Amino acid sequence: MFYLDVSYNQPKFNECTTWNTTGISFQPNFTFSNPFGIFIDRNNSIYVGNQPLYYVFMWSNNAIQLIKTISINNGISGNSIFVTNNGDIFVDTNGGVEKRTLYSNNSTTVMYVNSLCVGLFVDINDSLYCSIVSLNIVKKIWLGNNPLLSEIVAGTNSSGSNSTMLNSPRGIFVDVNFDLYVADYGNNRIQLFRSNQSNGTTVAGNTSIETTITLWGPTVVVLDGNGCLFIVDSNNNRIVRSTQNGFHCIIGCNGNSSASNQLLSPRRMAFDNHGNIYVTVPESKRIEKFLLLTNSCETTTEISSTMNINDNSSVSSMNVQHDTSTFSINQLTTSESSLSSSFFVMPFCGNDNIGLSCNISTAPCDMMQLCENNGTCINNSSIVDGYYCSCSQGFNGSNCQIDNRPCQSNTCWNNGTCNQTSDTTFKCLCKPEWIGIRCEIQIDYCQNVTCLNNGVCKPLLGDYRCECLSKSYSGKYCGIVSQTLVVHQTVSTSFDILKYCFGIDPTKDQLKRIQRRRRRGRMKNIKPPPQIRKFIYIN
Repeated sequence: MFYLDVSYNQPKFNECTTWNTTGISFQPNFTFSNPFGIFIDRNNSIYVGNQPLYYVFMWSNNAIQLIKTISINNGISGNSIFVTNNGDIFVDTNGGVEKRTLYSNNSTTVMYVNSLCVGLFVDINDSLYCSIVSLNIVKKIWLGNNPLLSEIVAGTNSSGSNSTMLNSPRGIFVDVNFDLYVADYGNNRIQLFRSNQSNGTTVAGNTSIETTITLWGPTVVVLDGNGCLFIVDSNNNRIVRSTQNGFHCIIGCNGNSSASNQLLSPRRMAFDNHGNIYVTVPESKRIEKFLLLTNSCETTTEISSTMNINDNSSVSSMNVQHDTSTFSINQLTTSESSLSSSFFVMPFCGNDNIGLSCNISTAPCDMMQLCENNGTCINNSSIVDGYYCSCSQGFNGSNCQIDNRPCQSNTCWNNGTCNQTSDTTFKCLCKPEWIGIRCEIQIDYCQNVTCLNNGVCKPLLGDYRCECLSKSYSGKYCGIVSQTLVVHQTVSTSFDILKYCFGIDPTKDQLKRIQRRRRRGRMKNIKPPPQIRKFIYIN
């Protein structure tokens, strides 16, 4: 009935499958202001996006108690929701797509698009798809990539109706073959883009090869386990499905209003794992659930809701309709006969339990780990959430998600060690070169150090060093002068005393000898002037 890797429900239906056309309100005692996006995972946990409040609400397996409320950042959200098997929750925001988990309030942006993703989908290869109404495209990104590195897989950044273009795309669906289905809202059609193909094929709507249905503003397309299409035909206020004989209406087929047997601008739909259909109706501020009635072309079986299949007692009243004849069977025991039906009817448990033996609790704390940081989950049906968390010391919040311990990973800087001194105070043990409450100030060991002979002070790890300008100076402060430099300085000083104090210049004779050599050298280099010869002409 399911592909193992998909996160969503794909029941298999046949040509004769029917649903109750009168819906029942999901969570009638819960007030929705504008329910829009909806997702139901294979454990029947239901996620609903509530646009004006920017929240995602979660219920576990149709439980009455609200399990979790997830606040969404960056403003607008709730158009579309997708939840993967590992519990990652993807929600559209005003600037892209955020990823969250059930056990943390932290969010991660996994795709930047600077617009709204009206449709979201994650395929079995962990690639995220986003349909962007304002740009008339569908973009894709592998979740291991940089959030900026998305690519266009359908549409051309401008509205149009040819095979490569889209007009205000809404809901999307990617099957296990990576074929992309798009609810092309503005073109009143469903487009199929085969894997790695930019040319689409119209599979439902006026321009399809075999037109059996006219659509008006489709917002969602979903495939069942047999590959048949289910379409939310929003402006026609109905749900249609494909069969071997074409498309036909299954829900909302007799007008539009807020009545339970009609729809008023439906937006999204999803299957639970029993084959029931959930539809979000923002105009009516509610979610309608349409129960699966029959899934067989042979026999339609109607069983009283009080029947327990684990009880061998007789069934007081059961009506079986076969072909066109109707007959009543009284005092028929479940151990003596079998029902001809292609779907399994779950037992009705009179308490909050589920399961074949009604022994699985649906209490929030029994269904999942809701409290973080080693908090203890305690069921309490008298409060709104149905549970509360008893937090460990230093943690608080509805799910113990807020860490208020004095020592955090970034309390002490520069590799300082944090020691908790009380419930609210701490002390940082700093490395040698750092001081301050958080080890944020680096010690300047050169502040009160003077290096001699123009030496430069350099701070070290817990110390300092004077770097001398030449080999003529050494020592901790560059105060030691080399012997060579001392001799040079002594000789230079002696010459200065003889010359300037006594008027004796020891270098005078040497300078004269040098000057004479230079003059002789210049005379040798002087060439004699050229001789002028005069010739006299003799006749």
